[in-house]
Amino acid sequence: MIVTAGTYNVTTSMANSNSLLTVRGESGQPRPVINSTAPTVLTLNGGDDTLKDLTINQTAGVGGVTFLSADGLIDHVQVRSVGYPCLLAGTVRDSMCASTGAGDAINFNTSAGTWDLKLRNVTAIASGAGHYGLIYQGSGASIISVDARNVIAQGGTSPGTDVRAETAGASGATSVVLQNSNYDTVSSAGPGTETITAPGSGTNQVAAPLFVDTVEYQQAPGSPTIDAGSTDADTGTTTDLYGQPRIQGSAIDIGADEFQPPAPPPADTTPPETTIDKGPKQKSKSKKATFKFSSDDPAATFSCAVDKKPAAPCTSPLKLKRLKKGKHKLTVVATDAAGNADATPATYKWKVKKKRKHHHGHHH
Repeated sequence: MIVTAGTYNVTTSMANSNSLLTVRGESGQPRPVINSTAPTVLTLNGGDDTLKDLTINQTAGVGGVTFLSADGLIDHVQVRSVGYPCLLAGTVRDSMCASTGAGDAINFNTSAGTWDLKLRNVTAIASGAGHYGLIYQGSGASIISVDARNVIAQGGTSPGTDVRAETAGASGATSVVLQNSNYDTVSSAGPGTETITAPGSGTNQVAAPLFVDTVEYQQAPGSPTIDAGSTDADTGTTTDLYGQPRIQGSAIDIGADEFQPPAPPPADTTPPETTIDKGPKQKSKSKKATFKFSSDDPAATFSCAVDKKPAAPCTSPLKLKRLKKGKHKLTVVATDAAGNADATPATYKWKVKKKRKHHHGHHH
């Protein structure tokens, strides 16, 4: 099922339990945006389903996307919800789940069975107090194993934590193994076996990620998550969630975003203008001359040539001495910091006249 680009406003819950179902935006087109006020936006619980290239904004209701396809794939999906944006099984890649209200960002709970879940380059943000970035809840004898790589997980304030594992039966086990991921608080509960990779251990990091804003959660310059991830057979290495090339820099980034350095400013190709502001009289009796000159580029440097002598670096004011009588010419060229020289130099021509000898009286 292909969803064409555009914005859709939805008030009822959508669900499908068919296997091998693909729901996706069009390749090469902007991600379709689904704005929903339904109790749950979209539920897919068949086998081997795929959800790809969609943005979902839930402004009322409880649950965003419920995806219970054990072997399924969620790829390039962005979910924001006032409740619980993402209840996810399967493999989640290059995606973002953000709860802006009372909810956990990514949660998964099951009553039975063995579940192997994968997260690759996922940003999971819960802002509500007491909520979790990632929470996995087993019950009875269920076995949940989460393999997370390049994940940013942020929970709300205490007792919320970034990552949480729970069991409900003594023989149950919930394990969250994280590599190259950014999180600093974990918690667990239950009578079974709960294990979470310790924050900051191995390739994981605890320094807070830096985001441009709290809507898209793209990385800001200097974020510790930049170039701090690693790849394996399950990472996507073509584009990030925002369509930017992945990988940029020395390594893949942590989270759904691949930091794109700002483009360098266009090269300065505009030469400065040179102006001679002050010089001697056009016909001067002095063997000295003082010039003042300037440029419309305050950072410009100058070179000066007197008559046919080679040009040399100079500064304003320029003082010339021992000028011979006759015609003279000063040429001043400004050059900016980018190396552009004024192609129309400023010139000044003047003449040094012979001083008249004064005769005081006659000698006989």
